[in-house]
Amino acid sequence: MQRVSAPTMPSAARAAQAFMWAETALALTVAGLFVWIMDDVGRHPAAVVALTTGIALYAVAVTMLTWMFSTRRHWVRVTACILQTVLIVVSGLGLLQCPSMPMVFALALATLTLWQLCTTAATAWFSE
Repeated sequence: MQRVSAPTMPSAARAAQAFMWAETALALTVAGLFVWIMDDVGRHPAAVVALTTGIALYAVAVTMLTWMFSTRRHWVRVTACILQTVLIVVSGLGLLQCPSMPMVFALALATLTLWQLCTTAATAWFSE
């Protein structure tokens, strides 16, 4: 019986996947720091819970999409592109209101991920 090898993921899709893993790590780090800092100053506990929950849900969504890259489904790429576009807008608005390094990193990662997902190789990978 001859063994059939799985197709190799193109470097653009692999880079987008790595950037999305980095986004998840950044989001969870920011959420943890946010809770720690806001807990010390005792400001608006309901807002802290809401924002931390939103960041955690975003991290879960990105993690699930990243795990699903190997399925090669078209909707995975489209959903990832939409999520990256939303992150670019949110990070850009956040930079206008209160510039910070996490916002710069989030904007850079989202832009790089979207760029990699829109390449011909990644588009072909997710359309087969």
